[in-house]
Amino acid sequence: TKPCAFVVEGPDDVEAIHRMGALIRGSEKALAEKPLFSIHDISAEATLGIVKEQCDALIKCAELDIPTGLAAYPIMGSTGPVTLEGSLALANANILCGLIIAQTIRPGIPFLYMILAGSMDMRRAEMVTASPEIWAYYLAGRKMAEYYGLPSHCIISADSKYSDIQLAMEKFSALFIAVMSGINLIHGSVCQSDGMNGANYEQILIDNEIISMIKHMMNVLQTDSLGAGAEEIFEDIKKSLVNGMYFMDSDVTLRDFKKKLWMSDLLIRDNFDRWQSEGMKSIIDNAIYQSRDILKNHEVEPLDKTVKKELEQMAGV
Repeated sequence: TKPCAFVVEGPDDVEAIHRMGALIRGSEKALAEKPLFSIHDISAEATLGIVKEQCDALIKCAELDIPTGLAAYPIMGSTGPVTLEGSLALANANILCGLIIAQTIRPGIPFLYMILAGSMDMRRAEMVTASPEIWAYYLAGRKMAEYYGLPSHCIISADSKYSDIQLAMEKFSALFIAVMSGINLIHGSVCQSDGMNGANYEQILIDNEIISMIKHMMNVLQTDSLGAGAEEIFEDIKKSLVNGMYFMDSDVTLRDFKKKLWMSDLLIRDNFDRWQSEGMKSIIDNAIYQSRDILKNHEVEPLDKTVKKELEQMAGV
């Protein structure tokens, strides 16, 4: 099961989530050995400090051995200094406060360095969640996490209201910077729009495609994954000289093209005539069609019936 991340209001929520997780894993020990979730979005105040309920939630996470973190979210130019350095310093003080609390309760507990920030559009007096200074904050925050030896976390967001060119710009830029900087946990990476207030199914497919593109780029840059060594590359070129430098049917191409060349079922990559003859569909059209097909046909592996019944009883269903 893929790990989840939860937002809580206080320690009671932490206990309830922990009971459910232990039931699914089979025991509290099994849950601690293989966490099903983290509760790292525990909020600090914009100024220096932690709300009591959130501090109690952090303590409860540490007591129950739940991976955690402290979310300091300065808005540059509003609740935080307008400079990246100033807002990062403010957030860092809060994060270290949370780290000290968690490690005092349970030394060695997994603790995420939360790289979160917003910015202000001063023309409109509106907070924005996707802007170059925020993405620069990712880079600086990742360095801070590395300095402290902590795993890092960020949230991907966008300000566009629906799946359009602006949303693609914002999502790709944020995801690309987050991945290239080496952030460990990239949260909210699919479907979100309108400053985390909106979502739609087709955007999940589009964002998944963006992630796939970036991951493929990173993979082909890894020298240990190139597959063909220098001698093999030379032989491939030498043989292809006979065919007029035509590599499509070479042994290396036939063996490696699925690994080396990124392919998509979503993007429009046909030539114009084929695209026109097949209805001139857009990427949005393709994403809507695929999302509906998934919703109709995808089957999720069910929980054990006994576990499901106990979870429903816990939730009061």
